[in-house]
Amino acid sequence: TVQYQGLRDAARGPFTEQSMTVGASIKRALPLLAPVVIRELLFRADLGTGTLVREMTDAQRSALIIAGEAIDAGLAAPAPRIYSSSDGMPLHMATIPLTHLPGAKEESFAGIHDALRELFVRKRSTDGLRHEQHMLMDALRRRMERAHRTMNAIRTDAAETDRIGRYRQFGALLMAHLDSITKGDATWSGTVDGTAVDIPLVASLTPVQNAQRYFEKAKSAERSRSMTEDRLKAYGAVYEQARTLLAALEPISTRPALRIYMKENKEALRALGATETEQDQERAPFRVFTVHGGFEVWAGKSSTNNDELTLRHARPEDLWFHARGASGSHVILKVSSAAGEPGKRAKAEAAGIAAYYSKMKNAKIVPVAMTRRKYVHKPKGAPPGTVAITREEVVMATPGLPSAET
Repeated sequence: TVQYQGLRDAARGPFTEQSMTVGASIKRALPLLAPVVIRELLFRADLGTGTLVREMTDAQRSALIIAGEAIDAGLAAPAPRIYSSSDGMPLHMATIPLTHLPGAKEESFAGIHDALRELFVRKRSTDGLRHEQHMLMDALRRRMERAHRTMNAIRTDAAETDRIGRYRQFGALLMAHLDSITKGDATWSGTVDGTAVDIPLVASLTPVQNAQRYFEKAKSAERSRSMTEDRLKAYGAVYEQARTLLAALEPISTRPALRIYMKENKEALRALGATETEQDQERAPFRVFTVHGGFEVWAGKSSTNNDELTLRHARPEDLWFHARGASGSHVILKVSSAAGEPGKRAKAEAAGIAAYYSKMKNAKIVPVAMTRRKYVHKPKGAPPGTVAITREEVVMATPGLPSAET
């Protein structure tokens, strides 16, 4: 047991550091005394944890001595117990009553070893709970960040759609001044309502083709604008769902509560990619990237791995990429991994990945075959990684990777 003769003597006089807190002074006098016991001493003596030695009254000094004697008597006849929070989180194992833990649940044990064993089991369970909880929280935060980035990218694209009127005007101006434009011109310059206008031209196109080019750009921008609001709503909903799930997860402190949470939100967590699914287990052997619009792109790592990716893990409508005329990775753009249909930029980034993981990665521009997975098949007897395609579109790609691999 801890002997409190030194504490009794100190309370009567020689607390040498008047500017120290009472708790710190006791710790200096009795360095082996557990912090939880010191807090119990202070509580029983009605002393705050911040009370300084010089602020103690005689009554408080007497109360401190009485509390020390009572605790010393309790330690002489230990009665092991575990204190837990109201939600079951283990707080302390003690051999004396801890009166400074209001609302804590107290469980008594026959011996110290029984109490320590139970505390160890509960602590281990709690550590596992916290690890699982933090993994989920991190996954939800990543999903929120990804949705936020995608919304910003969509808003950037929306700025392009604001040029619809300008593109139409350019097309109309070029059609109205065909006689003043010659194939090979880099720009057409004119005046509209007293304002100078310079219209960039593609030198290899005819005047009519340049005008048609601007009309097509206007149509494309208009189509994009009609999709922008829906995509923003979709990703905004994803962001809010992840935020709501995160807010509900943070206060959970027991495994039963976590099990209930997981059961109630199973489908939502799976849809957000916050829990491991069969698809998560499937994608592990492949390189996985996120391209514009939030779409996932998977890239094979070897000839055998290419076959596994293309033939087992790609869906019929997924987009398949491979550098033309060179060996390299099969690359799959997972069409269902984000809202809507992959745009031109997403396809270009996926093609860039295929070019990067090919023998032509050091070239400035690489021709890359792009097709739907349903048009790719494995010829009988073909070696690993060798496939045939029945339909393709060629994309001229710059070898490179997106900013982050997941």
